[in-house]
Amino acid sequence: MTSGRIIGVIVTSVICLVCIVTRTTYRIVYRCKIHVSCHRRWHVDDIWMGISFFPLLGRALCVAWSDTAARHPSTYETSMKLLLPARIFYALFLWCMKMCLLELYLRICKNLPMYRKIGLWIRASLYMTFIIIVLLTLLECRPIKLMWNGEPAGDQCRRARLNLISMAVANIITDIALIVFPISFLRQAGLDFSKFIRLGILFALGSLIIITTLVRLPLILRDDAQAIRSMWASIEIACASVVANAPFFQAVFIDMQLGGSHNKSIAERRQSQLTNLSNRRKSNSSRVNSDRRVSLWHIEERLDRVF
Repeated sequence: MTSGRIIGVIVTSVICLVCIVTRTTYRIVYRCKIHVSCHRRWHVDDIWMGISFFPLLGRALCVAWSDTAARHPSTYETSMKLLLPARIFYALFLWCMKMCLLELYLRICKNLPMYRKIGLWIRASLYMTFIIIVLLTLLECRPIKLMWNGEPAGDQCRRARLNLISMAVANIITDIALIVFPISFLRQAGLDFSKFIRLGILFALGSLIIITTLVRLPLILRDDAQAIRSMWASIEIACASVVANAPFFQAVFIDMQLGGSHNKSIAERRQSQLTNLSNRRKSNSSRVNSDRRVSLWHIEERLDRVF
């Protein structure tokens, strides 16, 4: 009989797999000719999305195998050993989603040196926090065999409280950085209010992961059964996948809107887009002034073309 833990992992994996396969297939196969700013090429953030398939699959296999092995006393040790790679794969998937978003933001602020430098610092922080989480996960039980040998001395470290708390803290801090960073350079642009709100909401979707982390942490500290931890990890993985892919699917939706239900030919629509963009540049051709405010047309062009 399939346990609820495995069902949760399967559902989460399917949701994430649909997002990953849809995005990577679209980048590789589909040649977009809908409008002038539509140039769906393969980018660094798409590489991170493709890489995320491997930790997603690795976690699913480890959790399923661990759950099956835990039902038999003879394979209990194997079940506990599999928890370590499962937790590392879980962290790796989340950090792949963070890198995917960050690389997208770095493309948006490509010509803004100050913000690009901040983005590079965030990138370095993501690398460092992931390494720290992996080390804490592996070193929480010393010697590591206490994790699976069933000795009373290992009861405390088998609960993996250090892994839980360090993951939660690092997750919240990095997600806050990934929310504040894009909104900060949007505020420096002369975007109209409606567009600022729309993009602000899109970039602030990461707050879903923060909320999930804040909710799950006290619940797991009260009841740290492995089934509960796996359930909340699956929820967090699904939220992270949705957040990381939201800008891509929004761009595809806009492409479809621009390309459908119009009588104009594609060439005419392209020319119209070029004319409108040129006019907007002329009317908003202010340079970056002393307080580093970015002109409207510069940011709008980057946002139109970056996805």
